[in-house]
Amino acid sequence: MAAVLKARVIKTEVYNDDTIYVNCEMVEPYELGFKGGQYIIVNSGKLLANGKLGKRAYSIPTSDIEQHRFDLVVKKNLNGIGSNFIHDLKADDTFEFSGPWGKYQIAEGAREQIFCIATDTGITAALGLLRGKGAMPFLSESKLIWFLSSPNYFIPIDKVRSWLPSVFSFQIVSSTPTIVDQSRSSFIEEVTSKILQEKYFNKIYLSGDGLVLRHLKSKFLESGNYQPEQIIMESFFHHESLKTAAV
Repeated sequence: MAAVLKARVIKTEVYNDDTIYVNCEMVEPYELGFKGGQYIIVNSGKLLANGKLGKRAYSIPTSDIEQHRFDLVVKKNLNGIGSNFIHDLKADDTFEFSGPWGKYQIAEGAREQIFCIATDTGITAALGLLRGKGAMPFLSESKLIWFLSSPNYFIPIDKVRSWLPSVFSFQIVSSTPTIVDQSRSSFIEEVTSKILQEKYFNKIYLSGDGLVLRHLKSKFLESGNYQPEQIIMESFFHHESLKTAAV
């Protein structure tokens, strides 16, 4: 059974109509012990229809240099038991969670030229990875591209820019087809393939739309330029069913 951890809310900030930033500090234990790119599973304390506790996963977009405090940024889903719980949190509230979890992280002692491809809310995992200690030595050789359907979709773009090191190559595609558009996968494949034709990256990190990411991974492997261990994927949701792993 996973250990139960506890955190306290220091402050919250509303970014737009459906996105909230939550700054937290650890209560028990004193440090979280996460690596950049990992996630936690928050217990809402509320029961689902099947009688189980509603627990949802959220990536940590903050640097792993600080282990006593961490941030969450959560987009609200009207029917999401997890996102509604997070959006209702106030300063001094405490909540329970487990973690850290996930293999979306830099391997110990690795030397990587990273290409991060994030769609939608998947930017939080990419932020955590690229702001972490493991990525610092080779940020100048790496690149992040963020696909979203509009500039106001999630975290403000200026905020994301301010969180990333200035030496880092960051590209935004804010006119990406929406999750119900059948051209979405081919559009994202075309953009990323052009980038990979111009430069070789020895590690690709994918986070966000599971359907698109599976398609991209298959295409990258079919090209013969990449092996499975060179592509790390963190699926946030699968828009075939419109069910999200972090709502």
